[in-house]
Amino acid sequence: MIFRNQALCLACAAATATAFVPINTIGMKLSPRDLISPRRQRQSITISSTSRYLNTLSDNKNTNNNKISLQSTLTSDEEASTTAQDDPNNDKGNKSQDDDEIPAFPSKNDHGIYDIINADQHNAWLKANPDKLMVIKFYAPWCRACKSVEPKYIQISKDDKYKDIPIIFGQLSVQHNKAYVKSLGIMALPSMQIYAGSEGLVENFPCGPSKIPMLKRKLTDTINAKVDPVSLTLKLDCADERNKEAEPCRTRTLTVLDEANATNEIDEVISDQRKEENLRYLRTGVPYFKDFEDDDFYDLMDKAKLVTFEQGDVIMRQGMEGTMFYVIETGEVEITVRTAFEDPLTTPSDYLGAVINILGPHNYFGERALITHEPRAASVRATQKTRCFAFEVNDIPSSSVLSGKKEATMERMQEINNKYGTDVYDIDLI
Repeated sequence: MIFRNQALCLACAAATATAFVPINTIGMKLSPRDLISPRRQRQSITISSTSRYLNTLSDNKNTNNNKISLQSTLTSDEEASTTAQDDPNNDKGNKSQDDDEIPAFPSKNDHGIYDIINADQHNAWLKANPDKLMVIKFYAPWCRACKSVEPKYIQISKDDKYKDIPIIFGQLSVQHNKAYVKSLGIMALPSMQIYAGSEGLVENFPCGPSKIPMLKRKLTDTINAKVDPVSLTLKLDCADERNKEAEPCRTRTLTVLDEANATNEIDEVISDQRKEENLRYLRTGVPYFKDFEDDDFYDLMDKAKLVTFEQGDVIMRQGMEGTMFYVIETGEVEITVRTAFEDPLTTPSDYLGAVINILGPHNYFGERALITHEPRAASVRATQKTRCFAFEVNDIPSSSVLSGKKEATMERMQEINNKYGTDVYDIDLI
């Protein structure tokens, strides 16, 4: 008899499966697997209900007949574990290697593109190439647009016209790195960033399949602007105000422990009363200095500087490496964040981004890059003449998280991220 309705046929077959139970099993407690003939056991079929049977056969009707795989026989705990590993949004469940096994530096894949696994590898990659242009693609394994961009990105990286140019290509998956990728100003996937050696970030923009011509144009513009046409080496255009951080117009030493010296350079600008207020605040008001032993604190003060910036000076620039921590003595600064929301074709190259915070006297800045070892998440610009106490990271005792040798608490990191506007990126685009 020929069934025209295949679903009806399968339903009847499943419903009448018990009619073929071997006689020697009558009265025994059977599992669904016991209902399968020995000839079919090698196909690992488990029938638990008619609907499951129908659905699974339907799902597998186009697969090889010798590789039929139906309902999972995992326990609920095992299934939960597998689901967590397969979930593309799970930052913990699908790590291919233990953290201890991840190398410090990324390796190249078969196409010559650096596969960057995590934040540490990304920072190591940036620091290792101060004399090269670095292009990095941010993607997700489950992103359709990312998959469409991949062959085009590979083709660009292999283009012969870049053969003699000091340029390298990398890629970083958002999987397991969502918070870090957002902190870099990535607002959508796929996105591209271009770094000009030690100058830091120069381009940051979303780049779907239709934006590949824009990527090529930006690469050409960056190469023309940053690479010497004769020597074919990267020219660090630090003379351009748009590509550097401001130097203080005046630097003074503190020497707070030198009692034999009745005066020092800061006496020129700070009264004794104000000096005592500043010292008291530095000792008790700056959370990173509170736990210092007295000797460590005063040793650090002896190495500190009092620096002055003019109105409009960019003290810190987003995307660059951080080496300084500042505490404002007088004046005011604004914190700005540039995201990938800006139109790359119409936004001026010297635009620092939206203002997300303003800091006055006895506030401090610069700590995030020192603690996380990540490029600066924001720019800091003086809105008026500003004096700051400046501390170099190498002078900070290792007992402080500012040294980068001690891990900050989650509460501290949340406070820091809020301060520098990393929550600007906390949206459901990635």
